[in-house]
Amino acid sequence: MLTRAQQLHDREQQLHEKAVQLQDKARKCRELADTAMTEEGRSILFEIAQRYETEASATDCPGQRAAFSEAVA
Repeated sequence: MLTRAQQLHDREQQLHEKAVQLQDKARKCRELADTAMTEEGRSILFEIAQRYETEASATDCPGQRAAFSEAVA
C-alpha cells in the first residue's frame, strides 16, 4: 500500500507528464500552423495550441483545468 506522500508524488508525476504531453501537442499545432495554406487555418491551429498551453500551465491547479485535451482527443 502506498503512503500518502507516495500517492501525492505519483499524482504530481502524472500531472507533470500530462503537462509535457499537452506542450508537445501545442508544439505540433504550431508546426502545422507554419505550413497552413490559409490564414484561417493558421489562426485555428494557433488557437488550439494556445488552449493546450493554457491547460498545461493549469496542471498545478487540477480542479481548474479546462479539460480541452479530453474534448479534442
